[in-house]
Amino acid sequence: MWQRQILGIPVEISYFTLIFFILYPLVGLWWEGVLLFALLISHELAHILMARAYDVEVKKLEIWPFGGVARLADIEEDAFIEAAIALAGPVHNLLLFFGGLLLWQLDVFTNPYWIGIYSRVNLGLALFNLLPAWPLDGSRVYRLHLSRILSPKEVEVRLKLVSRLTALFLVVIGVLSFIWYSGQLDFIIAGILLLFASRKDVYEKQGSFPVSLWQKKSQMINEGIMQGEALVVHQATPVYEVIDQLTPGKIYVIFVVDDSLKLLGILSEGRVAEAILYMDSDTEMGDLVEKHC
Repeated sequence: MWQRQILGIPVEISYFTLIFFILYPLVGLWWEGVLLFALLISHELAHILMARAYDVEVKKLEIWPFGGVARLADIEEDAFIEAAIALAGPVHNLLLFFGGLLLWQLDVFTNPYWIGIYSRVNLGLALFNLLPAWPLDGSRVYRLHLSRILSPKEVEVRLKLVSRLTALFLVVIGVLSFIWYSGQLDFIIAGILLLFASRKDVYEKQGSFPVSLWQKKSQMINEGIMQGEALVVHQATPVYEVIDQLTPGKIYVIFVVDDSLKLLGILSEGRVAEAILYMDSDTEMGDLVEKHC
């Protein structure tokens, strides 16, 4: 990753992205590459501005040739804030797309070549990023939906499956398009990049479990009562195994015991969420009790 800063936020640009844009001037498409890169950066700026509107800290941005990944720092009470931040990028590109068409109709834009590129890039960025494949923006909204009905482990499995199926679908469409039509490689490259990205960290630390916890907090505040359940775990049990047992719609109280079943401490789901966000997922539950006391 190549690191820079935008609006004071660390930005990591993947080597795939750098290679992708280096190829443009090599084939005589210098200004086309500049336009594509500018629209890609504006897509990410839309995410940043929406996050700041909700007072959510963006710790880091990772930029890929067809979009980026915003690493958010804070857990908010309203889980739909993450969806709003995720959708800000595609909505931004759709507004630019329709704005360009309007300017074309008003004869402000008169060059058909450039309005064509401008329109295709904006529409492509918007639609592509709405796909439910990690790490695209649509996958965050899809994960938000899954977290309401599935356990964190089930969300992880489902998201991995859908991400890889989507990537393979793009590769197949790209191969067929290459054989039968214009011979463009866009879909093939996009599918390969998605396959590579989905292997990296489809189940990130700020993933489905904190989203599920946000929803439980909102439900508890709105309804005033929720079904509770106790979970007894051994002190050597890693955190990631515990969150696999926590399902939506219930608030859990976690009792941590030692080899002799002596009670070492009681933890809330919120404490487990802090471990997922700020500690290793293989941290033992006994260590959480010691740090909590």
